[in-house]
Amino acid sequence: MAHRLYEREARSRAGDGRPAQRSEEALRQATRRLNTLRIQYGSYERGAHQPRGPMLRDLAEILGVDVLDLLDPDAPRDLAVLRARLGMSQDDVAGELGLSRAGYAHIEQGRAALTDDIARRLAAVLKVEVRDLPQPELRAR
Repeated sequence: MAHRLYEREARSRAGDGRPAQRSEEALRQATRRLNTLRIQYGSYERGAHQPRGPMLRDLAEILGVDVLDLLDPDAPRDLAVLRARLGMSQDDVAGELGLSRAGYAHIEQGRAALTDDIARRLAAVLKVEVRDLPQPELRAR
């Protein structure tokens, strides 16, 4: 699995117009990245960590399953789950909404209110109806 993730990363980097590096340093960097992916994937398999955002999307695509199949079936379908289903990071969603990552994180974590305007735009980004957005309960700081 780590090899497939690494190949996927390599293909996406190859499309950036940069010439492929073949130096010893490039080989060392590639080996380190592959080892990191092996460790990372192993931690997912053991349940020590859960993949997030783009990594979750990539794993689901490689495995040929829906992102939701990789998530805990008992987990509530909150904003983080809706975001993860699309393989988006908090930074991705924040950028789409014109917010800082921290600003969006506060909404997702229930530390900031979800205004009507943000709710409409967020529903469009997450590809759900506004009425289907979970309303985060505001928590005291």
